[in-house]
Amino acid sequence: MKKTILIILCLFITASLWADVSITEIKGKVELMLPGSGSWSAAGEGDTVPAGTRISTGFNSTAVLVVNGDTRVNLKALTRIKMEEAIAQSDGSQNTSLFLSSGRLQADVKKKEGSFHDFRVSSPVATAAVRGTRLDMSPSRLTVLEGIVQFSLGDYSFTLQRSQSAKITIVGSTMGLDPPTEQVLGGRTVNTNTSQNRNIVTTSGSPGSKVGYALIELR
Repeated sequence: MKKTILIILCLFITASLWADVSITEIKGKVELMLPGSGSWSAAGEGDTVPAGTRISTGFNSTAVLVVNGDTRVNLKALTRIKMEEAIAQSDGSQNTSLFLSSGRLQADVKKKEGSFHDFRVSSPVATAAVRGTRLDMSPSRLTVLEGIVQFSLGDYSFTLQRSQSAKITIVGSTMGLDPPTEQVLGGRTVNTNTSQNRNIVTTSGSPGSKVGYALIELR
C-alpha cells in the first residue's frame, strides 16, 4: 500500500511543471532581481525567468518575455513586473500570473486547440483575466486589442471585448491618503450610470470616508 501511494505522489508532482519563461529580446537597460537576491543585475537575451523574479525596464528600454514558446509579453519603457506563476500542466493547459506594479505591457496570449491558458495580469488596482487574446495594460488602464478580457476590482468584475477599454481612478477624501485596498472596495456597493458613449461605475461612500472610492470609465 505504501508503494502505491508513493507512485501516485510522484505522478502528481510531475503533472505540473514550471513553464519555459525566457527573455528573447532586449533594448536598452533591462534588469532582473532573482528571488532571494535582493539586488538588481543586468538581463541578457536568453535568460530564463524563475518564479518570483522581478523585471525592470529603464528609460527608452523594452523587453520581450516568451512563455512556453508561444505567448509573448512585451514590456514597455519604465515598466516593473513580477513573474508570480507560470505553470505548464501535463494535459497542455497553462497558468500564468504577472504582477504589474508600474509601467505598461502588451500581451499576446496564444490559444491552442484542446488546451487552456489561464493568463492573469494584476496591478495594485485591478486584475485582468485573459483567455486567448491580446491586451494593452497599465496599472490603472486596460485596452483589449483582440478577444475578451475579464477585468476585476475587488469583488466587482466586468467583461471587455475588442477595441473596448477601461480606466480606473482611485479617489480619496483627502489629499495624501493611501488608495483603498481591493478588499475595501470589494465590500462596497457598486452603482452604475450608463450613457450612450461610456459607462461610469463608482463604489459608494460618503465624501468624508477615509477609504475613498473607485471611478471606472468604460469606453
